[in-house]
Amino acid sequence: MSQLVSLPNPGNSNRRRFGRFAVAVPVDVVVLRSGVPSTIPGRSVDVGEGGVSAVLAGELQPGEAIGISLQLPFVLEPVQAKAVVRHHGPLRCGIQFIAMSAEQLTALRTWARMAQERSGVPPAPELVPTKDDARKKDGARASHAVPVRRRLPSKHSSDWRPQLRWVLLLAIATIAALGYWWYSGWDQTSGVNATSGVPQRAVQVPGTVMQQHLLHRVDPEYPADAEKARLEGVVIVSASIAPDGAVKSVSPISGHPLLARAAVDAVRWWRFQPYQLEGQAVPVETTIEIDFQLPK
Repeated sequence: MSQLVSLPNPGNSNRRRFGRFAVAVPVDVVVLRSGVPSTIPGRSVDVGEGGVSAVLAGELQPGEAIGISLQLPFVLEPVQAKAVVRHHGPLRCGIQFIAMSAEQLTALRTWARMAQERSGVPPAPELVPTKDDARKKDGARASHAVPVRRRLPSKHSSDWRPQLRWVLLLAIATIAALGYWWYSGWDQTSGVNATSGVPQRAVQVPGTVMQQHLLHRVDPEYPADAEKARLEGVVIVSASIAPDGAVKSVSPISGHPLLARAAVDAVRWWRFQPYQLEGQAVPVETTIEIDFQLPK
């Protein structure tokens, strides 16, 4: 197992140590509640080397220790880290990375540099500084006022070497991450038996049975194009449910594509009571039917 690398802690500073880049990718947060790991799905707003802002389908408390996993573009393996909740508001949650493997830290840094080069703009601005910070900054400008010319990239530049360098670094980091396995706390949330290390086989459970275990339901929004075309009908989707009751994946089986897309977007936010077999929570494969009917 790779050794975890502790990341710098900004303490009570109101500035981020690293910039952020706007990117919307799936996020899974694992938190221990009464000694039982629970997975909260969500979606990122921005990501940086020091942490992530995300919209989550559950509540967290500032200072709460969590595990987080997110799949960044062009990175083969999900970036997984130990983290802490810095703030939680009605629209987004601020999460700071505390520790991750050296391989995944390299992959994250490489992705951040590539994101900056591809966007052509600097990272997202830091948090608003205090008045003391502003006075110090103004004093520094007065004593060291040196004109700086920023060199803008040419539209016709053919220098591909910097991009190739980061692509090679990213490839090396992601290949190294293939041999990395997350600490044992992640085993339970990924359908792995923590005592034996053997993946648990998903149990096939009828949709009518899983409906009795449904704790949280999100109704699908009727697509405007489907409503305009007067499309109706039943959509059947296949859902994979983790031992903690979170929906891990959804795929359509039958139904009109417009309606199926809306059904998949809704079901991925559902939450079920853990399905137990012989006293142990197990992963489940099931089907869900959603009937789309226009108002009469």
